[in-house]
Amino acid sequence: MGIKGESGRTKRRMPSLSIDLPMSVLRNKLGLEQERKVQALRAVANRNFLNGIGKRGLQWSQSEEQGNLYKKPSVFRI
Repeated sequence: MGIKGESGRTKRRMPSLSIDLPMSVLRNKLGLEQERKVQALRAVANRNFLNGIGKRGLQWSQSEEQGNLYKKPSVFRI
């Protein structure tokens, strides 16, 4: 079951008491979570930026994004 030592008694293998590996894993997970949040914020900012490009007088709503693209553009009169 274990390893026999010089005295003839069986030694048990104890788990390591070091917290280095668990801390490393937690640090890595925290870093990945922070990166996901940053990427999500960048995606939202990019989406907002791209939604505003090239739309002169046409107000977009969620209904257009879902397929109703036949809304008349608002007309600007000078």
